[in-house]
Amino acid sequence: MHRPKPRSKARKSGARPEGQRPPDLQGWRRWIRSPGAWSLAILAPMIVALGIVVLQGAGGQVVDVPAAKDDVRRAIGPDQEAIRLTLSSVTETGPLQVVTPRGTGLTEPQRRFVQKFSYEEMAPGGVSLHDIHADFLATGAASLDQQFISIKLEGRRNQKIFIDNIRPVDVLRTAPWAGTLVNVRDQSGGETKQMVIDFDDVDPITRMPGADDLEDDAPPGGPYFQHKTLTLTDGTEDTVIIKAITAQWGVTFRIRIDYRVGGKAEHRIVDNNGRPFALTAMNCTKPSIAKQWVLGRISYEAVWEHQGSMIRSPHPNRHPVNYPECGQD
Repeated sequence: MHRPKPRSKARKSGARPEGQRPPDLQGWRRWIRSPGAWSLAILAPMIVALGIVVLQGAGGQVVDVPAAKDDVRRAIGPDQEAIRLTLSSVTETGPLQVVTPRGTGLTEPQRRFVQKFSYEEMAPGGVSLHDIHADFLATGAASLDQQFISIKLEGRRNQKIFIDNIRPVDVLRTAPWAGTLVNVRDQSGGETKQMVIDFDDVDPITRMPGADDLEDDAPPGGPYFQHKTLTLTDGTEDTVIIKAITAQWGVTFRIRIDYRVGGKAEHRIVDNNGRPFALTAMNCTKPSIAKQWVLGRISYEAVWEHQGSMIRSPHPNRHPVNYPECGQD
């Protein structure tokens, strides 16, 4: 007896036709993890940003290629500053000429160093002069009379960066500091830009040096940025050395750098590792007079001076000094 063939079951919706291979999901997963996929993810924002710039430059306008490259740089790293600033050093004329605020004595490491220091033993206990000087400034000491601030500037834009001004801000003047004086005088007496700030001026600004050497005591010259503009290009470094001076005050301040890139005005603030820069005149109570061989007098809570070795003054509130310190012509 002939039996009819059973009907095949209806193919379910979405079922895979016979002979068709399942999609290779493992292959996609492998590709997503591959270096090529990561490279595409990194390059995509650059390509999109550059495409937007080119489209904006269409319609008869010429595309500013350096500006376009800077747009790409900002798209990739929006926190990258146009100028990389590095505070290279903060020093005085001598190896160590600092004053602490009134009521602030030396720390124990500072005291040990000062007691044992000499030009024959410039790193007593294995502590270098550089390290102890940084420690004095970090604990709030001020430089005596003069301070040399060295700042390294590195351009980080394809467009030229024009520095229009470098000036002191947040300036606070007080009477000369009169805590502990540590006075180790000088035993002998990219491109570098030299500037001077005289805080005895009513409105202190950066000026040209009065002599070729910043160590010279010649009066400062005219305003530095009156006829000058510093220019930084991508990857180049310049070093600015600022000589800050005062013969009247205790001063704290920061440095502001005004610059332009792509026609946009911006600025950066430089300080001494989170603290303002600090500078003080000698606390003179009686002038020294060169022509009359008259000694001057200074007054501090403690005085340490190098006289062949470090000597602590028995009378720091009336310690004698020679001309030109506290000098009167």
